[in-house]
Amino acid sequence: MKLNFTTLIYFKKIVKHKNITKAAKELNIAQSSLSRTIKNLEKELKVPLLMYNGYEMLLTPYGEKFLSHANTILDEISNFQKEITMLENRSQKTVSLSIRSASKLLPEFLSQFKIQYPEINIKIYSVSDTSINDHSKNIVDLEIYSAINPKKEKNTISLFTEPLLLAVPSSSSLATMKEAKLKDFKEHKFICSHPNQVLRDIVNYYCKKVGFNPQIAIESDSPETISEFIRVRLGIALIPKITWSRFCNSEITLIPISDPVCTRDIMLKWKNSDNMSDSALLLKNYICNNFPEYAHGNLIISNKND
Repeated sequence: MKLNFTTLIYFKKIVKHKNITKAAKELNIAQSSLSRTIKNLEKELKVPLLMYNGYEMLLTPYGEKFLSHANTILDEISNFQKEITMLENRSQKTVSLSIRSASKLLPEFLSQFKIQYPEINIKIYSVSDTSINDHSKNIVDLEIYSAINPKKEKNTISLFTEPLLLAVPSSSSLATMKEAKLKDFKEHKFICSHPNQVLRDIVNYYCKKVGFNPQIAIESDSPETISEFIRVRLGIALIPKITWSRFCNSEITLIPISDPVCTRDIMLKWKNSDNMSDSALLLKNYICNNFPEYAHGNLIISNKND
């Protein structure tokens, strides 16, 4: 018999369980086959590796030495396999990106990235996708999302902070306000995104901060639809100044909120750099270096008060 990788694994299982029967069961092989493998190993090495102590199998001094070398060999093989995986990942040309915020700005922005790097494919997951859960499970390479009062976390950066503005119909008396206090709108009807959206959580957070739960008249995940409902006077809304500005027009007035100051951060999260492909690293750096300026450059505010 020639010493091989499988034999080392078999030997370690016996050491772990101190029992051939239990080791064979975990390995899903016949006990007789496992016993024969160890006997052949001892015969090849010409020393006893295991000895019985009652019902337990313990290491001999030779066995202890052999186990130390076996661990070293198996660890080196495991490290080699990880390095292979890392090299394969680095050569990947497809980058997965979860978009949970700023979704309307990203298509044109990403098209500019594709012009520079046409060989890189981008696989987009939207907030409604059920095929992924969250970035923490390491499924996607990059994730763009929003947060309030974000904590400093590893592999996470705030791309920019944007105010939330009060959006009202320009035809209403509210449109003459220079600034607003959120608590004064306790009795107004709000138009919001659905409860499973982060923006809805942010709106709820600021309303509760000043002592009320918003009265929801209509729910929609479409910025265009929310803007239309505001225009026809079905309610008011808190909307992000930068990422939603293009959905406002002269029929909607955006009023700064002075109390409390309402903001959200657009965040980027990525895999551990050791596990990122070169393509994912390129896109990550491109977003960090260019998206804040791009987003501010696309700011369109139809607000006579700002």
